[in-house]
Amino acid sequence: MLPSAWAAAAAPVARDGVIDLMAPGATERSHALRGDWAFDWGHFVDPADDASLPGIAPVPGIWNELRVDGKPPGPDGFASYSLVVRCPEGQQLALSVPPQRTAMRTYINGRLVAAQGMPGTSEDEAQPAIGRRAQLTDSYPCPLRVTMHLSNWSHRAGGVIRAPVAGPIEQLAVESQQRFALDTLLVGAYLVLSISPLFFFLVRPKEKAPLLFGLFALAQTVYADMTGERLLLQLWKGAETPWEVFLRTEYTSWFLAMGLFLLLVDRLFPRTLRPLAVRVLLVAWAVGILVIDFTPARVYSRYVLYGQVLGFAIGLYVLWQLARAARQGRPDAGVILTGMGCLAAVLAVNLSQVPSDLAQRGITAFGLLAFVLSPGVVLLRRLGRALNVEELRSAEEREKVDLLVRATHAGILDWDYTRNLTRYSARLLEIMGYPPDTDTREWPLFFERVHPDDRSLVQDVFMNQLRDRSVRGGEMKHEPHEYRLLRADGGAVWVHAEAISLRGADGRTLRYICSFHDITDQRAVAEGLKRQNAALAENARLREDVERMSRHDLKTPLNSIIGVARLLREDANVPEDQRELLAIAERAGFRMLEMVNLSLDLSRMELGTYPFRPQAVNVADVIARVKLDLLPLAQAAQVQVRVEEAPPQPVYARAEELLCYSILANVLKNAIEATPRGGTVTVRLEAGDPLRVRVHNPSRVPEAIVSRFFDKYVTAGKSGGTGLGTYSARLMARVQNGELEMQTGYSGTVLTLCLQALEAEALAAAPSAQPVAAAPQVTAADFPPRRVLVVDDDEYNRLLLLRYLPSPPFTVETAANGVGAIDAVARQWPDIVLIDMEMPVMDGLEAVAWIRRLEHGEARRPTAIVMMSSNDDAASIRRGLEAGSNRYLAKPFTREALLTLLHELGRTDVPVSEPAPLETAAPRASNAEAPVLPDAAVHVDRELLGEVGAFLDSRRRLVDHMADALAAGDRTQLRTVAHRAAGGLALFGFQWAAWQSRAISAHAADGSEDALRGDIERLRRHLDEVEVQ
Repeated sequence: MLPSAWAAAAAPVARDGVIDLMAPGATERSHALRGDWAFDWGHFVDPADDASLPGIAPVPGIWNELRVDGKPPGPDGFASYSLVVRCPEGQQLALSVPPQRTAMRTYINGRLVAAQGMPGTSEDEAQPAIGRRAQLTDSYPCPLRVTMHLSNWSHRAGGVIRAPVAGPIEQLAVESQQRFALDTLLVGAYLVLSISPLFFFLVRPKEKAPLLFGLFALAQTVYADMTGERLLLQLWKGAETPWEVFLRTEYTSWFLAMGLFLLLVDRLFPRTLRPLAVRVLLVAWAVGILVIDFTPARVYSRYVLYGQVLGFAIGLYVLWQLARAARQGRPDAGVILTGMGCLAAVLAVNLSQVPSDLAQRGITAFGLLAFVLSPGVVLLRRLGRALNVEELRSAEEREKVDLLVRATHAGILDWDYTRNLTRYSARLLEIMGYPPDTDTREWPLFFERVHPDDRSLVQDVFMNQLRDRSVRGGEMKHEPHEYRLLRADGGAVWVHAEAISLRGADGRTLRYICSFHDITDQRAVAEGLKRQNAALAENARLREDVERMSRHDLKTPLNSIIGVARLLREDANVPEDQRELLAIAERAGFRMLEMVNLSLDLSRMELGTYPFRPQAVNVADVIARVKLDLLPLAQAAQVQVRVEEAPPQPVYARAEELLCYSILANVLKNAIEATPRGGTVTVRLEAGDPLRVRVHNPSRVPEAIVSRFFDKYVTAGKSGGTGLGTYSARLMARVQNGELEMQTGYSGTVLTLCLQALEAEALAAAPSAQPVAAAPQVTAADFPPRRVLVVDDDEYNRLLLLRYLPSPPFTVETAANGVGAIDAVARQWPDIVLIDMEMPVMDGLEAVAWIRRLEHGEARRPTAIVMMSSNDDAASIRRGLEAGSNRYLAKPFTREALLTLLHELGRTDVPVSEPAPLETAAPRASNAEAPVLPDAAVHVDRELLGEVGAFLDSRRRLVDHMADALAAGDRTQLRTVAHRAAGGLALFGFQWAAWQSRAISAHAADGSEDALRGDIERLRRHLDEVEVQ
């Protein structure tokens, strides 16, 4: 410090507007023109005039509080400064003129040598601006008279705040170049620090610390440039920049650096700074930013002290918290503390007023750079530690992979494309039957080790993998394959191969690694299982065929029995008592048909494929029917069946009536058989949700079978019992989302059936309870003469149909199979064909297809064809209609249903291309309730599952056509499309969608546009969300 102090004492100082540089050697070095300059307030004196000025003002100094020459207090105004530089004649000096606040003109010996904006005598006249840090003038002969015109209306402090420097031009030029080089180096370093982390953030956007550091360094870059040579500002705004732009840029970058530093430290050292303190400091920081951005420089520059206090508060708080963190052993806290120490040193140097401006500038620049670098050093150290950890983890992972490969017994083939080297692992050699130390360097290409039958395929796959360059600069996983490799002994081994390739920047394969697992044993097991599954599938198919044929063979004679009983009962010559017996036989036949249908349903229940179709079932009615049907059994066993008083209102279950009947009939029958003579069986119906039906008998279930009461084939105390009754009863209960429970004890046994309760209107009623609208009776008189061909392989069915068809008007011919039908058609073309679907020799489907081909080929009159079958599933209906039938009629059916159908076909021209099944029930009213809930799952036969996706797509297109027709106002087209959609949806089992389509069709002519649009939108949403099982 002593040389500095001596230099300061020896430096010349201006007095009374004159500075003396006459001392020997004084003009050989530069001097700051400090001291007392002559001063004239409120005037711009003539720079060529040698007259002295009336006042004296210090330079450098702020004129705000200056009381000279009538100057009022405050920063605003204009004045002239003047200084005579005495130096030896014959020598020359130049000036380095720094910028002032806020507009200036500098003259030497009356000549303009430096300018900063345009000083003016008023705020409107003045044009404040700023340029480089210092302007270097030419050399002028001694002595020098320096005059400065200065004005300020744009800053909190006016006056000559930096003294010009006089000296030899060579020295001043060197100092200027040194300042320029230092500032350029500093700005470049800051830019590198700010841009590099931003690239890292773009690669890993989750890491916010590099982003904050980059922004902090960028703000510091701008601030350093504003306080230096202003290189970036000149590139942006030119040689001179308006004062407002410059000062707002400087203050904004200063404030941004403060706030970003606080955020950066908080991110680098989580949970070190208190959140409340950080929020308070950030709020104050944000207020400062707003003041700078929305007020003029003359306003916000007056509050710079508050910004300095905020910066000091942020620094002091961060310093305190990081010091605590360092004492607690937090890594890297000392690095930030060191950087803040450099910042403190910079502040101390600037406050101590170092005489050399270049020295002060150098200390400040490198001190601030060290401060800015400290967070970057922390980031680099953490990145280094992370890389070391990653390398260690990678090494551990490689070791684990090697262990895993050895543990999984996988062989490895490693092909290095760059060196054209192929390495076979010891395990791969073992798989191929070679010793682990086999020398493979002279082996041919790997493909020679592939079985000849698989070689071509493996080569093609490998070449396609090499040609695929979709991945660049990374790894590509390939599809696994299974093929055979040749063993050393000439045999073959099946392997499962999975490969991965490493790709270069251009997508080329650099390395290809493939793992091989010996799957020879697994393939053998899989082949065995495949054969076993095929056999099981064939057995299942055969069982289904046997069940289907059995059902058909049982239902065919039952249909005949029911039909004959019906005909006899309608004969007027049959006595009344015999008619009652025939009615009983007819009802029994229908009940047997229901049981036959249920037999296959039980098999579906066990497999989980039963399509539950809920209805509103009146449980009290079902109980009454079961009691009536079992009355003879109870009377024979001398057991009384008592049904306790039912609830006053009907109790409906969400169930299927046939299943409910079967459950209750089974349970009540078992209760009657278990009750001793003279005993009583009690049945009680309890409303609620779920509703319950309790059946009580006085006997107790044997202890040995209590835990297995509902198991299959479990029975006790009954001769000829199969053990399937309670098992099937509980199965049917659970299919309906209910339960069947048993409790037994000294008071007897209670079986409780639980079912979901439902309001009567929520679902369609069961068929037996559903009212059918009265239709006009169709008689023989309603038909013109018609020729009818009846084709059925059962003679009783043919006899029954002959009795159903009155003659006249019908002339009926019969045939026993499809071949007979073809012969009959060839002899005489019929008006109507009633044909059974399943028959020997030639079935109905083939016969109908032949009839249609003949009809189209010879342009014959269209004949109406009705396909008949005991199968009522959707797949059978679809096959019958697609073969060319106009209608599909499920057996059994009544004479009225048949005549109604034939009457409809006789008066309606139904195209064969769009057949529709007969709807025996009366048409549903347009405001009727839906048959199922819209969110109910749709159950589709297995044969149709593969077509459901395409079918739904076609229905959605029909919905789009409905919307288009409605928008175009074509109500006829809307009705046609909706009707067509309803038919297909009903066939596939989409009952709610079919009901909605029928409703749209019914209201197409007179419905409101908004209501129809809503119905179409609900149908569309249902088809998008419906669950198909």
